[in-house]
Amino acid sequence: MILGFLYTFALIAYAGGEVDAIEFSTYENIWTLINALQTVAYAVLISVMFSTFIIKEYAGKLNLLLFTYPVDKSTLLKAKVLLVAFSGIGGMLLGSALIFFIFFITKRIFPLVPDTFSVYALCVGIVATKIGFIKMSVQTTIVSAIIIASCSANVISTMSYTNFPFLFLWGIMAIISIISYCNIVHKTIRMDI
Repeated sequence: MILGFLYTFALIAYAGGEVDAIEFSTYENIWTLINALQTVAYAVLISVMFSTFIIKEYAGKLNLLLFTYPVDKSTLLKAKVLLVAFSGIGGMLLGSALIFFIFFITKRIFPLVPDTFSVYALCVGIVATKIGFIKMSVQTTIVSAIIIASCSANVISTMSYTNFPFLFLWGIMAIISIISYCNIVHKTIRMDI
């Protein structure tokens, strides 16, 4: 789907003729838009994975089974977070590499534009999981991930001249996600059976 958006944006630049086509006239602008879309998609995916692995299991009667394991509660939570982190980031990197590889191969054959990633999605997923963990609701997690990722994508897509807004936003989101993760760990440790 992201590859389809990539070709659509490139074809807008190729067709030209409109004032709006100027935004798509360089690969850098196209990559910025594609990265914003991909960040939103993977942020929602990661938050759904977090809600499945954490909120569903700690909200219902499954927490009785979880707390009977001879493993520390925080170790179990850390393992789940690492599983989601590695699978989400790995999927995003492999997906991006495949999309860009296919696009660059076809660009050599048929150039469309005349001009010659992300840990961020994981941070959005952790913050959305914290919001969903407060209500113990999967729906709250997904909706908050969509809202956070959409607002972030607006900032990311407008930064065609400088990377400062993205770096600032990334730093704030990293700090908030670390605080959210620590808060989830403390609440999990304090949960009663």
